[in-house]
Amino acid sequence: MDSGDPSLFKYCSYTRDEEETAWVGLRLDGDNLRWDDGSPVDFLNWGDAEPAYTSTNGKYCVVLNNGSLESESPREDHPSLCEMAAPLAVEPTCPRPFIGLGDRCILLNLHYFDWFGALQSCRNMCPNCTLASVHSQEELDILYDMLDEE
Repeated sequence: MDSGDPSLFKYCSYTRDEEETAWVGLRLDGDNLRWDDGSPVDFLNWGDAEPAYTSTNGKYCVVLNNGSLESESPREDHPSLCEMAAPLAVEPTCPRPFIGLGDRCILLNLHYFDWFGALQSCRNMCPNCTLASVHSQEELDILYDMLDEE
């Protein structure tokens, strides 16, 4: 992907909502939580009264909301955090407008979609793009700061 690809910038316009909320790739799959990118669920920082996910209450997808994870109905519309693997290099660089986060590149997609639309929107950006996964408090804080700055 060319780092100057202007088509990626179309993902960066939106109408602001009052909460810093965005879809991430975590969801309930049967009785288990799983990240859409297949990475292990090795870190969770739930908000107050969470997790509240069940397949029966319809809240089986997850948003980053005000610095923590919250279960949410996949039918709600939110911006989303997309990720792709960073290009292999001595010092990996991410194509604009993605930003580096460890071995991944992250983009805040500011168009509002339900969870499935957000996933498809990420996948449409590049062949290996998906909704973002979170693996540490440091990553969670960085992603929240991205939302808070917009």
